[in-house]
Amino acid sequence: MTKRLVTPALAREKLHGLIFLCLAAYSATCIISITLCEIFFVLALLLWAADAFAGGRKLSGEFNTYLTLPLAVFAVIHIIAAILGIDPANSIRDSRKLYLILMFFVAAKYLDSLEKIEKIVMFFAAGSLFIGAYAVCSSISAAHAGNAAGFRAASFSGTPMHLGGMLTMSVVFLFTVIAGRIKKGKIKGYFTLFAFFALILSVAGLMLTYTRSAWLASAVGIVIAAFFTDKKLFAAVLIVFALSVFALKDTSVGKRVADAVSNTTTNTAVERILMWKSGLKIIRDNPVHGIGTANVGLVYPKYRDKKAFEPNQGHLHNNIIQVAAIDGIPGAAAILWMFVLSFFVQYRLFIKLKGDEKQYILSILAVNVSFFINGLFEYNLFSSQVVLMYWFFMGISAALYGKKEQKTVQA
Repeated sequence: MTKRLVTPALAREKLHGLIFLCLAAYSATCIISITLCEIFFVLALLLWAADAFAGGRKLSGEFNTYLTLPLAVFAVIHIIAAILGIDPANSIRDSRKLYLILMFFVAAKYLDSLEKIEKIVMFFAAGSLFIGAYAVCSSISAAHAGNAAGFRAASFSGTPMHLGGMLTMSVVFLFTVIAGRIKKGKIKGYFTLFAFFALILSVAGLMLTYTRSAWLASAVGIVIAAFFTDKKLFAAVLIVFALSVFALKDTSVGKRVADAVSNTTTNTAVERILMWKSGLKIIRDNPVHGIGTANVGLVYPKYRDKKAFEPNQGHLHNNIIQVAAIDGIPGAAAILWMFVLSFFVQYRLFIKLKGDEKQYILSILAVNVSFFINGLFEYNLFSSQVVLMYWFFMGISAALYGKKEQKTVQA
């Protein structure tokens, strides 16, 4: 038997295969454990660096996406604000979280075919199914032990709000993918069935987190996905939501929603409004370069509203206000630029694409909007558990964008 020669091309092919395996493992674990997914994330980064070095590729080519410029501008502003902030040492340490954005570029580079994306969806659905089942089982266990009152489902690494943010993206993404397959008559087969069960358990897990901002964000994402997929589906979704509001009125879910407008002194919805007011005062006093990341807790007592019941806060439960406070108004402007540009590009791409690629970009557009909505009530932009999943999805959109641009050039 003759041995197969390991040519440079074959070595790169194997390297690309290893990177894809890391991304597949990441997609399955990102909703389960931050420790596991970061292991696969770091491995993917190291293999990406090795691939770029072996191929002699220029650095500029590795970061060539439609969001490169706003992300680069934000990164520079974020670092400058850290250096000029009220506690530079603390801020500079926290600035290392910028590396989480690299997931966007890795996914954009290596999820470059529809076949790879579909495999990734199955891995992601498996992780969503598992964590959804875990949330249901842990809730049942709490009820059996008599601890159901006040219990909120959480993941293995994070709070109920973290799990709510992750399951929001899972529910919106899986719903959009399944809706597109049903519309095209692709009902039979393990792919749709497996994704459907993952969706059901993800919805159950999401409800059991009792995270209202995640519920709202999920509803908005689903409505957008249904509207652009099929008008009959859109009408059906609106009817189901209306019936759900009526059916859940007297349940723990309904009571959780009603608490948002209650007059209790510990109303967390009112507390968020007071946090935002405090944040605006911080921005007013530090408009140019902010106070530096991770420093809100150092100044919050000074700006705390007298009506607030919590003595201190580490963040302000709103992405835009938080970024404006820590990075100044220029930092908030850069983040808004990133979001607006991503919405625009993804919508334009949805109009241009066809087939399954069209539905995948719609699913990511819906996820993007839901992430933004959730970020109006949470600081999910640098919450490692949530934002790594977000940049992963955004990377898929960049991969689809790159494919479309390549076809346009070839044409």
